[in-house]
Amino acid sequence: MVPPAEHPGQGIFGNSLLVTLLVLLLIAIIALVIIGVILIKKTRKNIIILTPEENEELKKLRINKHNKNQLEEKKIYTVEEIKKELLENEKITDLKLLDQKVILRILEQNGGSALQKDLTKLSGFSKPKLSRIINSLEKRGLIERQPVGQTFLVKLK
Repeated sequence: MVPPAEHPGQGIFGNSLLVTLLVLLLIAIIALVIIGVILIKKTRKNIIILTPEENEELKKLRINKHNKNQLEEKKIYTVEEIKKELLENEKITDLKLLDQKVILRILEQNGGSALQKDLTKLSGFSKPKLSRIINSLEKRGLIERQPVGQTFLVKLK
C-alpha cells in the first residue's frame, strides 16, 4: 500500500488539491472583506457637506464630466472646516456648543432640514451623541423634530 502523501493530486488536507484551493480561496475572500471594512470606516470620516446650490452645481458637473476643473473652484465644507471656521470666527471655547453649531450649520447647508440618520453620516457623530445634541437644540427652541418612519426629520425653526 502506497502512503497517502505519495498519491498525485492530494493536498494538505489529504482529500484533494481542490479542497486546498477552496480553503485558500476562502481565506483570500475573508482578507478582502476585512480590507474593505477597514477602508469604508476610514472614508466615512471625510464626508463632504455641500450647500443646496453646490449640490446643484455638482449634478451639472456630473453631467459634464469634462469640466472637472470647475469643481476645484467651488467651496466644499467638511466637518473639520466648519469647526475650524467656528473656532476662528466665533471664538467658541465650549465644545458642546461647537458641536451644536456644527449641526446647525449642516442643517443650513442642507436647506434647513435633514433626516437624523443622515445627520449622523454628515457630522460623523455617533448616534447617541447626535441625539443628545439634537435634544439640547430642541430644548433651546432652535430646531424641531418630526417622526419619519424609524428616524426623525430635523428642521430649523
